[in-house]
Amino acid sequence: DEGNLVAHVKIPDGYAANDNSSSTSTSCDSGPSGSKTPTTPTPATATTGDAPPPSPGRSVSNALDWLLVNDFAIQRTDGFEAVDMDPAWRRPCVIIYKQKEPQQQQQHGEGDTEGGAVAAAAPVKAMANTSLGRSFVVEGERFISPVKGAGFRKNAPSLTARDLKLTIPDSVFEIPSISHIQVEKLTFRRCNLLPGHGTPVALDTEFVSVAVEESFIDADGAEHVNVEARQMLARVSAIDARTNEVIIDDYILPTEPIVDYKTRFSGLTATDLDPLTSHHHLVHLRTAYLKLRLLVDKGAIFVGHGLRGDFRVVNMFVPPSQIADTVDLWYLPGQRKISLRFLAACLLDTDIQGETHDSIEDARGALLLYKRYIELQVAGKIDTTLQRLYKYGRKTGWKFDASNPFQLDGHHGGGISG
Repeated sequence: DEGNLVAHVKIPDGYAANDNSSSTSTSCDSGPSGSKTPTTPTPATATTGDAPPPSPGRSVSNALDWLLVNDFAIQRTDGFEAVDMDPAWRRPCVIIYKQKEPQQQQQHGEGDTEGGAVAAAAPVKAMANTSLGRSFVVEGERFISPVKGAGFRKNAPSLTARDLKLTIPDSVFEIPSISHIQVEKLTFRRCNLLPGHGTPVALDTEFVSVAVEESFIDADGAEHVNVEARQMLARVSAIDARTNEVIIDDYILPTEPIVDYKTRFSGLTATDLDPLTSHHHLVHLRTAYLKLRLLVDKGAIFVGHGLRGDFRVVNMFVPPSQIADTVDLWYLPGQRKISLRFLAACLLDTDIQGETHDSIEDARGALLLYKRYIELQVAGKIDTTLQRLYKYGRKTGWKFDASNPFQLDGHHGGGISG
């Protein structure tokens, strides 16, 4: 079953509350509506004391010295909440125990971790499997066994960084739709032919709003934001540049109420994201994320328009060397960024993003613009084309004029070779 991944993080002792009223305060107060505002701790200075100690008789583990990180929401919690695995729906994913103070001498014999004794630091060694999963001791750090009596295997094989890295199986592309309505499955090439290192993959995403900005103006005229606007990934489409085949066209099952489907810009409606009514390939957010992560790990080059902002909302890091953003390619420093629709009309003689947006159409448009850029770059004409394009845009107010189209090499738009 799909689940929601959260993290419990212990606040280091070297961190203390910031006593001002800025957003970096460690307190978690209720606003006028009763909602809690997530905050983050700030490092304590060397001249000030740490956070106030717990009251006499109160266990440190029960103090609110932990943070619960749930997506973009952060709130204080206690140690008991962090380690409570009694509810059946809670499953530990990664647990790290680190010794706070180095011990000069172990009370138990070497290799004996009874009662949570510390294993000697050494090159990476595997620890015996426990109910909490496989744990490791890494060179330079000492880790405590999370389970009483779960010791390290003697003569355990050394592990490399490659062994420790979790890999995503190619079969993630075979995960079926969760829509109750049978949908046609994508007929792209099999997993062993997924795009690899250096292969361009056209990508476009659509988002819906799950929170609108709430703000107020104080007596001094300054604006204060109570609730920031948030978006959620709702559709992702990807095209293999080698075959021009759609390899991803996933609609995302919402994990929280949607306040605005942004249909004018996303092309999405409530029916599209409802398992009972959707005629599309509907998946959990985690499934879509893993597909993208797999392509990143394989070294694919993502081609799209405004991808950096998309990946930021998706909360995924992609190396800059694996991003070919047409926003940046078709751009003169110090000038305005050009829209996908204007570029497609001028350079491809194609009208896209008319009444609504379609992510497959936008992905194809970005891919063709990428190919057009390479074509002109090889011909040594990219600089002059950009100068002429900006001149045309300023003249038309950045709206394509069908009666006076942009001339590319003496003729309008034209097709793409290759």
